[in-house]
Formats: sequence, structure tokens, C-alpha cells
Amino acid sequence: MTIRQLGALAASALLAASALLACLLQAPPAFAGPASSFAQAASRGSVVASKSCTDRLGSGEVVLVEEREREYACGGDAPCRDKYIHAYRFADDEQIWQINDLVEECDFDLTLEFFPQALRITDLDGDGLSEIWVVYRLGCFNDISPRDMKLIMYEGRKKHAMRGVQLVNLGERYEGGEYKMDAAFREGPESFRRYAKNLWAEFVKAN
Repeated sequence: MTIRQLGALAASALLAASALLACLLQAPPAFAGPASSFAQAASRGSVVASKSCTDRLGSGEVVLVEEREREYACGGDAPCRDKYIHAYRFADDEQIWQINDLVEECDFDLTLEFFPQALRITDLDGDGLSEIWVVYRLGCFNDISPRDMKLIMYEGRKKHAMRGVQLVNLGERYEGGEYKMDAAFREGPESFRRYAKNLWAEFVKAN
């Protein structure tokens, strides 16, 4: 190989490396790395629950984070408040999924909180992909009406959702408790629906 050919080859390699570096520099930021993923998730707020998870997507953590309420003037007699919550799954340096929810511009009773004990990891269908279960309640109310409640389950990267309201004791009667499953639950295995109903029943009664 001549000197000219060697020079052309080196220039081509340098150009390819530069293009790769440019792609890396332009990539959107993401949580990555076994040390940084949990820490970066925790930097969003308070970690209320976490569990280790290993399946055929890899090994890592599931982390539930609640941000502090933000209070500010909004033109009325009472201040307004916002609150955000987040859930993450990490596996082998990769963020597999993320849940975000919020209640904003609330000038009454703001509710937005995970049920930490509801964080469960299963493999009901035995396919090597974990089902990860998260339950939380939310809303902005000025009375004792039932709070909204959500049950979110991820199997791998596929989301399943169950949405409804908590069950409230009004003295002479109970109100609420109903729910609706999304298409992913309705079309999925019966074992998913059965587990979801049982988990919902554990947390549906308002404290």
C-alpha cells in the first residue's frame, strides 16, 4: 500500500470517527450507567420506593420518585400548588420506561402520591419478562369525594393501565371503587387481569 493510500485511509477513518462523535454529542440526554441512573432519578425528588429487577431485558432498579409541592400565588384567595411524580425502570445502563404524572394549579386539597407497598415485580406468564406494578392516587378536591387512582403495569416495554377512583366511606354508604381497564389489560392474559383486580382491592379504600 502506498503512502498516498495510507493517507487516504487515515483520513477516511478520521472522518468516520468525527461523524460518530457528532452523533454522540447530538444525542438527547438520558439516564445511563449503573451508578448514575438511580442517582439521577433520585435527584428529581424523594425516593419513596425502589426494587431490584432482573429479567431478559437485563438487571437494574425500579425507582418511584415524588417531587416536593410547589406553591405560588395564582390570583385567588388561596395559593395554587403543583406536584409531580415519576417512576423509572433501568436495566443494564438503559432506561426501559418512565411514568410521569402531575396535578397542577390546585387551590384546594392536592393529592398525588404513590402507594409504596404496591410496587410489585412478577412474571405471571413465565416468559422471562417481568411485570412491574405501580399504584398511586391523585386529584384536586374541596370535599371528601373519591380520589382518582391509577394502576400502571409494564411488561417489558408494554404499558397496561387501570384507572378509576378510590372507595370512600360516607357514613351510611360507600361511594367509588369503580375502575376501567385499558385494551392492553383486556386483551392480555387472564392472570394479568386477576392480579390487577386483587392489587386494586388492596389499595382502593381511602384512608
